[in-house]
Amino acid sequence: MESGYRQVFLPPAKYNYNKKETIKRAEYYFTHPAVDQKLRERADYNEFYNSFNIIGNGYNFFIPPNKLDITDDSLIPEKYKPKAVMGDRWTKPSNSPNYKHAFPLQAYYISFYNSKDPRVVGWQQQLEVHAVHILSHLGNLLACHLLAKETKSFSYESKLSHFQNGLDKLIDKPKYRGGLKDPFSEKTLALFMHRLTGRMVTLGASLFLDLPCKLISEFLQFLSFDPQAFEDLNPSNSSYKYLQGAFFIQGFSNTCPIGTDDKNMIFHHCSPFEQEILQNWADQFQKEILTASWIISPYDREKVSQLLFGKIWKPVNPT
Repeated sequence: MESGYRQVFLPPAKYNYNKKETIKRAEYYFTHPAVDQKLRERADYNEFYNSFNIIGNGYNFFIPPNKLDITDDSLIPEKYKPKAVMGDRWTKPSNSPNYKHAFPLQAYYISFYNSKDPRVVGWQQQLEVHAVHILSHLGNLLACHLLAKETKSFSYESKLSHFQNGLDKLIDKPKYRGGLKDPFSEKTLALFMHRLTGRMVTLGASLFLDLPCKLISEFLQFLSFDPQAFEDLNPSNSSYKYLQGAFFIQGFSNTCPIGTDDKNMIFHHCSPFEQEILQNWADQFQKEILTASWIISPYDREKVSQLLFGKIWKPVNPT
């Protein structure tokens, strides 16, 4: 079978070995083992090698087929597709310092949820567990803070410090706003998985826990839970821009708490997967708090239940 392209290598005597040149950028490389690793570091592609060609002078060269059309968002399972995202970022790239994605967001969703790479498939499966894990720790910190403030108990203040000090051991500190480049790169898909995780944490923390943007942003970026954020009544514009830039939430608000109608609209624009996970987490977290061993007495459990869940928001379809 002819490909229309043929490999041609110069004889050894035709090369200039004294001229030092950097490796030029190209879409395809024929690699010698001596430079293989260096090229892998530069290219950073998930599927660096391909099985479409045998290297040899005079052999055909077949261009590897593009397996996915990254403009066809019908390739995204409906379960994982957001109904809307902020602005025009779904179909347009953005190199803005706040947004940082070299391709439209749909390209990363398409690649992430169609990848057969074992590592990426593992990330797909871990996404729910990781997001729920982070949300539960954040919820425990909030509950402990509310009890410490309400009861003036040194025990809860000590427990809050214990929770805070253990955050870096319990939760990874990913780069939620790292630049998204080639959608088929394993490195990019790892960053995108972190963005999806942070997006779900931001949604849960703002919609169900009524946390301000400043506290959510500090928690995600630095694994810091600063109760002082509750005392600052001025909305943090920089924190809001960070969260909106990283997680592209349609209708997200800098107010705290976000109004009920706005919450319903934000939730409505989420993917069915996000909606299901967040609702299940909120229901399960309420049960966990009422049986938490670190809460001293039944009276305190009742108190924190009133403080946390007395007016907890329940999603409904917007009219």
